[in-house]
Amino acid sequence: MAQDNYARVTTYVSKCLSKLRFALCLDIVNHCNINVLFFYNEQDVNFMINVYSDSNQTALQFLNQNIVNLNNTIIMTGNFNIRDSDWDPNFHHHSIHTNNFFILADSLGLEFSSPTNPGPTRFTDNP
Repeated sequence: MAQDNYARVTTYVSKCLSKLRFALCLDIVNHCNINVLFFYNEQDVNFMINVYSDSNQTALQFLNQNIVNLNNTIIMTGNFNIRDSDWDPNFHHHSIHTNNFFILADSLGLEFSSPTNPGPTRFTDNP
């Protein structure tokens, strides 16, 4: 496996949620930087998406081009590597990737959730 294909995202599920029968959905999305998990809530199947999108927005592009019917997605989390003034008041620019991010979220029926205790969304590599 080439170094570029190593997974950069993982999802941990607590044992206390085992009754929901979580499972990884590689048949729906098979990408090294995207985890799609499903679980059962009574008879309903729900999805969770965890994403790491590199600086080229590879995972975001993949999801926008290949997303299938996941209309029971309850949450999408991760690191999308999108610096934008919409969620970082210290950054004074709007990213072109933000629109793609919101289009994807809207297609999944998701809404943007702001943090209850806002703080930095990025820390510099150089102290």
